[in-house]
Amino acid sequence: MSVRSIIQKHGVTIGKKTKASGSVDAIGGRVESFISDLSSIRSFVQITGGSDTTTGGRETRIRTARFYFDSSPQLDIEDRLVYDGAEWEIRSVTTPGEKQEKDGLFHIIIEAEEVLG
Repeated sequence: MSVRSIIQKHGVTIGKKTKASGSVDAIGGRVESFISDLSSIRSFVQITGGSDTTTGGRETRIRTARFYFDSSPQLDIEDRLVYDGAEWEIRSVTTPGEKQEKDGLFHIIIEAEEVLG
């Protein structure tokens, strides 16, 4: 089964947020802001891992996911994906086999980590 057919059968619609020009807070720290893009992208999403540890009485949750796309979405490494009510920060973008977009087996895999507010 090809990635394209998996996306057609089991894919979901996800959103995209584009990084806006940054600003600086009162103490000189950089503040990132993102603007929602009205376009939606179809993808097959696979939650690849996660942990929910408690250190010093503080709970820390980490979730990672892999997003499969069958065409080249207009995504930048600084963009964020919106899936399942959460924002996901892109960590890596891979084109297996370095296939060209017109190739029937072309797909892109994005590794992302959930952003905790």
